Order: sequence, then C-alpha cells, then structure tokens
Amino acid sequence: MMKKISLSISLCLVLVAALATAQTTTPQSILQKGMQEYQQAKYQAALQDFRDIILNPQFSAVHGDAYYWVSLSYIALNKLSDAEKNLEYFLLNFKDNGNIPEAYYQKGRLLYLQNEYQKSIQVLYTFVTSYKYNPYVGNAYYWIGDSLYNLGHFAEVKKVFDAIVSRNPTSFKVEDASYRLYLIIFHHRQIQLMKHQ
Repeated sequence: MMKKISLSISLCLVLVAALATAQTTTPQSILQKGMQEYQQAKYQAALQDFRDIILNPQFSAVHGDAYYWVSLSYIALNKLSDAEKNLEYFLLNFKDNGNIPEAYYQKGRLLYLQNEYQKSIQVLYTFVTSYKYNPYVGNAYYWIGDSLYNLGHFAEVKKVFDAIVSRNPTSFKVEDASYRLYLIIFHHRQIQLMKHQ
C-alpha cells in the first residue's frame, strides 16, 4: 500500500513538473534563451532556438523577432547568403517590428561583409539619415568609412572617421576609427615624403 501511495505521489510530482515546464516554455522565453546564447557566442544553439520559434505557428507573435535574430546568427556564423535571405524576409514582412532600424544597419554591414562597398554605403547613409538618434549611427559611419577606404576614397574616409571621433564618442568604433585615421595620415605623410626625395 505504501508503495502505491509513494508511486502515486511520484507520478503527481512528475506531472506537476511537466506542467510547470510547459507553462514556462513560452515563445518569449525561447527567444530570451536564444538571445542569451547569442550573447555568449553560442550561435548555433541560438539559431536553433530562433528557428524553433519560426517553425511553430502558435508562436507567430514573435516570428519577426526570431527572423531578425536568425539573420544575426547567420552573420556571426559567416553564412552570409543565409543571413541575407532571412534579413530581407524580415524587412519585407515585419515592417512594424521594433528591430527594423537595426535591421537596416545590419543590412549595410552585411553588404560590407559581402564586399558590396558601394551598396553598403548607400544603405548605411539611408540608415543614418533616417534614424539619427539610433545608438548604431556611429558604427554605421565606421562601416561607411571603411567601405570608402576599400574603394580608395581616402579624402572622404578621413572626413567620415573624423566625424566618428568628434561627434560619436560613445560609438564602439571610436577606437577603430582613430586607428584608421592614424593610418591614413601616416600614408599621406609617406606619399609627401616620397615626393620631396
């Protein structure tokens, strides 16, 4: 008799635990888990979480967020064509999503990573003029400057990197922009010295 009671109690505890787990597995909790994994550079695990959300029609309320994070995960995994497909799908189908401004920034950065420097410049200039107060504006200017650098437009690069350093001091790219400025100035001095020899 005690065995039956003990077994019944164990079964009840298992059912309660299963119900509690089912209730805590919401689309938001899966999204948060994926975002945490992304922050920890566990991109493949994050990607799986975001794809699980997309594949579940009951989680449609967060499909837009999941597509955005899928594209970021693919960028981090250097699967750029997959990133592009998901990012374009997100931009076309979730125009009211709160991640739209950053998605345009990511599109410009993705074009840069694909060596599409001219297109990257166009998208990023649209981003900085449309979303002037977005925290990624300084970073966007960095990728514009680096694209100009790769295209050989050194005079324009200097202006862009100067602007990052002077007008966007909180940008994550200030240090990189300062270093690039140093290289451009050094390169310019070398050319001047060679002319006078």
